[in-house]
Amino acid sequence: MRTTAIAIVGLLITTSALAQVQNLPSTEASSPDPVRNRTTVLTSQAARLAEHFDLEGRWQLFLPAGFEREMNLVRSDGGQYTMRSGASNFNGRYKLNDGWLQSVELDGDQPSDESYAWMVRTPYMLVLER
Repeated sequence: MRTTAIAIVGLLITTSALAQVQNLPSTEASSPDPVRNRTTVLTSQAARLAEHFDLEGRWQLFLPAGFEREMNLVRSDGGQYTMRSGASNFNGRYKLNDGWLQSVELDGDQPSDESYAWMVRTPYMLVLER
């Protein structure tokens, strides 16, 4: 099984999952200046991906200090996922909402105001944005 390394902080799934992407709708920038509209395009793509791609499976988590952890996402009802990883501060329930995987309830002794939001950049990469 081949994996692709991403040089940014984010999550990664094996490239075998890319085969599921072939039937996704294409998206293009509506403005002649794609650099200016990059955020809009990425958000639009993420929202469309959320409708067509299942994020369930084994992911590789890359952390800023060079640490790597394996992580699993398990899908449940209502667009929710349970995240389990060696980086236990991310463990908990998440909801997929408009191209974002947002924490609903974190496990353990996390502060109640602690939350995480992962942007779905592509079907095989999520990036921790907040």
